[in-house]
Amino acid sequence: MTTIREQITIEKPLEVVAAYVSDPHHLPEWNALIARVLEVRPTPEVVGTVWKLLVQVAGREQEVTARVHLYEPPRRFGFELVGGAGIPGLTARMLLEAEPSGAPQDAQAAPGGEQIAPATRLTCTLEIGFPLLMGGPALGKVVTPMIREQLRQGLEQLQAVLERPRPA
Repeated sequence: MTTIREQITIEKPLEVVAAYVSDPHHLPEWNALIARVLEVRPTPEVVGTVWKLLVQVAGREQEVTARVHLYEPPRRFGFELVGGAGIPGLTARMLLEAEPSGAPQDAQAAPGGEQIAPATRLTCTLEIGFPLLMGGPALGKVVTPMIREQLRQGLEQLQAVLERPRPA
């Protein structure tokens, strides 16, 4: 099992970040591996909810089923791939954990009396099990740096999407 953990601070309140990342429809907006999300049912707020993803695998789209395995709003949301993304024996779980960072109740006024904006620290943990037939742990060591970089870029994209000024 390979575990990759990345963290980012987003200048938005915990509730805003949590609502966004726990909605599967938003995954393609910040995760370059996910082309589309299909058939979300019943709702993302229920453990066991399943949906279909079209993921980019080796330059082509592959349909995969995902399932919510953890939902503890607004702090924790986890989902897993069911069926190995077209690769027998592959397992993958993502856990998103949010906590306030610089929230007004914890923050002091900045010089000049300005309030520090509420922010959220988001930790993303990705666990991947590579099948033995494909090299198992050895394959994990080879591809982990690439996956880590994709995850880091995805979190930066998430930050950019959430911090983008909204039209009035």
